[in-house]
Amino acid sequence: MKDDSTEKELVRQRDRIMELESDVAELHERLENLQQAEKRYRHIVEDQAEFICRFMPGGIITYANQALHRLTGRAPGSLLGQSFLSLIPLPQRNEVEKGVTSLSPENSTTSFEACLPMPDESMRWCQWDIRAIYSSRGRFVEYLSTGRDITALRQAQEALRNSEERHRSILDNFTDGVYVIGADGYLKYLNRVSLKRSGLPEERYTALHYLDVIAPEEQERSRANFERVMRGEEIPPRELRTKAGDGRTLLMEVKSRPLFEEGKVVGLVGIARDITARKQAEEALRRSEEKYQALLESISDGIFQLDASGRFVYMNRSGLQRTGLTEETLRATRFLDMVAPEERACVRSHMKSVLKGKEVPPFELKYVNRRGRTIHVEVRYRPILEGPNVVGIAGISRDMTERKEAE
Repeated sequence: MKDDSTEKELVRQRDRIMELESDVAELHERLENLQQAEKRYRHIVEDQAEFICRFMPGGIITYANQALHRLTGRAPGSLLGQSFLSLIPLPQRNEVEKGVTSLSPENSTTSFEACLPMPDESMRWCQWDIRAIYSSRGRFVEYLSTGRDITALRQAQEALRNSEERHRSILDNFTDGVYVIGADGYLKYLNRVSLKRSGLPEERYTALHYLDVIAPEEQERSRANFERVMRGEEIPPRELRTKAGDGRTLLMEVKSRPLFEEGKVVGLVGIARDITARKQAEEALRRSEEKYQALLESISDGIFQLDASGRFVYMNRSGLQRTGLTEETLRATRFLDMVAPEERACVRSHMKSVLKGKEVPPFELKYVNRRGRTIHVEVRYRPILEGPNVVGIAGISRDMTERKEAE
């Protein structure tokens, strides 16, 4: 009986040894696989362009890939044992440390950007993402940090910001108003001139719809033009009445065109020129011209104008009645053609003198009007100037026929 039990125990121990040998072989295989996987992982991490490191509380680096060593100009492996926080510029270091120490299983990530000094004294912008690693039981293991070089992005953003500021400065110095309206009809941008006209603070104008600044009688036409621009049409210059911040109505000359983004109309951009003063001046000039025209037409003397070639360009009512000319025949008639032949040489000489800017005393002449009657007149000439140039002759003719006939 004893021999049988001993033999059974030996068989059991032999089976156990074989199981252990199998387990050891399996563990050895797993260890080799793990080592191979870790090697592949390390190669992948080492080949990354991003800056990867692991560190413990206090920032002590336990691993840093080659990209991070190259960034800092350190020899491979020299960052181990150094503080990750020492890579961060002093002005940000405390803030970053607070962000890292505040991480928890519920809030395990933080990000920040920092401008790092390089060994060649240049500066590189980096964006860092830090994750706190915890075990399945919630026990802290380590921090994993991943950084990327965003210098080109920051430079592009800075260039864009400078470009926007430069263009905004240019637009703000325009004497014309520049505006941008979104596809929803609300104002997106007004330059300084437009803001001054609207009377609104810069932070409030985006709450305005474009119809809010347009006179009521113009809104239907403006709405139709806005819809045309949203369809991709460019609207030619037109006059538009708008409301100023002080309640006045301004007359603007506006031109609008579509604003595209990736081939899609997203709004319109326009230029508005204030022509209120010009229109008021034109209206005042028109009224003045009408007043003086009425005055000229009421004078009994003949008032006329000649161009540099001696043709009539204007004659008042008294002159037309006396000469028998009409508005239709006036411009085709030369002054000398009406003068008596024997007096043409003298009149021609006077005209040449006036066209040279010289003073000519009053003189008498006679002509035969379209009705065949001989008319005696006293004529006064003066030059018509445009700047320093004489461009014509202004004249007054006083009828002396009755006096001459009486003499």
